Amino acid sequence: MTNRVFCLVSPLWVLVMLLAAATGQSTNTPSCSVSAGPVPGSCPVSMGWASTIPASQCEHLTIHCVPPQNSSVAINDLGITYGYQTPPTGTTPKGTIVFFSPEGGNMPADQEPSCPQPPCYSELNYFADYLAASYQVVQTAWDSTSAWEDTGTSTKNIAYAAGRVSAFLAYVQTNSNLFAYVQGSNAKAGMCAQGNSGGGGAIAYYPAWYNGYLDHAEFLSSPPFGNIEAGCEYSLGTVYDVTVCPTGEFGCNPANNPQSWTLEAFYDDALKGMRAWSDESSQSSWECRPPIAQNTNATANQDWNNMSIADGTVGQFNYPQTSMTAWLCSSVWSSDGLNDGAMNNSSTQAELFFQNFTSASQANSLLINGVTACNGVEDVTNAVPKQLGLIEQDMEGKCTSHH
Repeated sequence: MTNRVFCLVSPLWVLVMLLAAATGQSTNTPSCSVSAGPVPGSCPVSMGWASTIPASQCEHLTIHCVPPQNSSVAINDLGITYGYQTPPTGTTPKGTIVFFSPEGGNMPADQEPSCPQPPCYSELNYFADYLAASYQVVQTAWDSTSAWEDTGTSTKNIAYAAGRVSAFLAYVQTNSNLFAYVQGSNAKAGMCAQGNSGGGGAIAYYPAWYNGYLDHAEFLSSPPFGNIEAGCEYSLGTVYDVTVCPTGEFGCNPANNPQSWTLEAFYDDALKGMRAWSDESSQSSWECRPPIAQNTNATANQDWNNMSIADGTVGQFNYPQTSMTAWLCSSVWSSDGLNDGAMNNSSTQAELFFQNFTSASQANSLLINGVTACNGVEDVTNAVPKQLGLIEQDMEGKCTSHH
């Protein structure tokens, strides 16, 4: 399960094939195609869609993936709804920003949370603010039948399932209403993405596994799939600690305080999803972090490694035309003022991705920010102090063409 997925976007499959050939992507891989209909697009405000999205700019697509001949993995079709807005006529668009929401990405935006210092912000605030700053913005929601990470079959591979994300982003890039339109209006426009938790994981697979075209990406508490084996494997008596931003690591913000922090890499609060997306057997020894203390099966361990972003074989970390910024929780707010709330493995899994970048030649830029006093285990936006403005400033400063 280590082959790269090749995404064909109909009807622009010739262009996508040429792009793949130019980047050296193997064609001995699963292929993913995008088709419109027959389900009409629907973007009701009650489900988390921005209230300003016109009905005519809400569309539904179906993504179909065929595995390579040498793979036993099967992938069910999955639909995605997207709604978009473009700056008004007479305004030069600066770029396209695609949003992917947390967990399985089935909602277009996270719900507005409670937070220590109201007002509390959600992804809808980013959508409105980027639009006001003259960016085309795209919300997404995968059909409720499945998380994007789940193949929907008994054979699991998160990396292969990410081919759906790759196909969609390639569609956005070439669609005449989306980035192709923006780029036609402004040659310096950026093709960009922002994701929180699992949404950031979706984005990270795109350049790492599929040679995807992105100018900039904002990773909020993500990507959580840096090394899935490290998150799922259980070996009696073994602890897998990971230090985030150890001394001298490329990309780490020198202003981080603390400059580094150490946590275990295993999944805890996300276990239900990870087991559904990655386990190929209900036997305890094949379960991600088994419910009873026993060593996980060696084959399962290898399968989890093979579907990781940093799998050691397929995943590559050399995209000098892409800039990346991460916002990772280094502590969690607590009412006693000690900021000692429970943390999860989102930052350590992200570290297992970002540690593969060791020099400036590998990315246009890389900045890893430690966020103190997060609002819960992953909400960097509503941390104390809030990060909304800093994240927006970073995106607006870097979402420009690097290609």
